[in-house]
Amino acid sequence: MEKTPVAFQILQWDCDHIFFPLSDFYASSVDMATQQHPSFLASFTVDITSLSAIGLSSICNIPHHSGLEYHHIKCVPFDLILADSIVQVLGHVQWSMIKSLVLIGNRIDDWIRNSTVVTAPQLQCLVMQGTGSVPHQLSHDSVLFVHRLVYSSPLATLSLQNIDLRGTGNWELIVDAIDNSLFETAALLDRRFS
Repeated sequence: MEKTPVAFQILQWDCDHIFFPLSDFYASSVDMATQQHPSFLASFTVDITSLSAIGLSSICNIPHHSGLEYHHIKCVPFDLILADSIVQVLGHVQWSMIKSLVLIGNRIDDWIRNSTVVTAPQLQCLVMQGTGSVPHQLSHDSVLFVHRLVYSSPLATLSLQNIDLRGTGNWELIVDAIDNSLFETAALLDRRFS
């Protein structure tokens, strides 16, 4: 016998940030809360380590329903069955509102290479931090994603840590997209570029 999902109304929502991994149930609850109270959640960390495809679907809705300004994504390995949903995590971001995007993990390239960004007119901080013993290599498609983000943003801070940008023109694509009149901080740690 299949259980019918229980719907409930959230009368008050006092949490403006979520930093911990969500289970399917909590992802669904936060999804429902952001639908009912879209302006309250300002900062969200995506960690899919405890989620099934159902929970990931809820995670994809949260950025779409909320007024997120600070988005932190833990780019962990994922089952290939979830690949389309992973692309949707960034696909549903309200890019016009994001002020800070942090991508951290050993699968950044897998998470962003098929994502699209139209413009990110509020993005002031972009952090990409590869994890692991060797720098995390970005494909040319991922570099194009970063280029579009940087080009369309009033970026003041760019941090690339443990990132490998070797490849024809990859580093130049990112540097050429920076608006030097606004740029304040660059952190290029343990990176490789030619």
